[in-house]
Amino acid sequence: MATLRDEALISSLWETHGAALLAYATRVHGTKAEDVVHDVLVLAWRKADDLPDGKMAARAWLLAKARKRGFVPVLFPQCRRTAQYA
Repeated sequence: MATLRDEALISSLWETHGAALLAYATRVHGTKAEDVVHDVLVLAWRKADDLPDGKMAARAWLLAKARKRGFVPVLFPQCRRTAQYA
């Protein structure tokens, strides 16, 4: 069961880093960005004790986790874009 502390943590992370996190996830993951952000915030909630102190350190942690979530490397991204319009 979530405590007030947990709810305050996630609210604070979202208010402080939500826009940047969603923008970054959109660039990296496209249409799956909202799912990625959700997964990262759940991970932050589960690993609250592992979150680094400081605003920028926390943002770096969140963005690093967003990059890794659901990431499938593409060797030639320009080919993916071309294939969509073929």
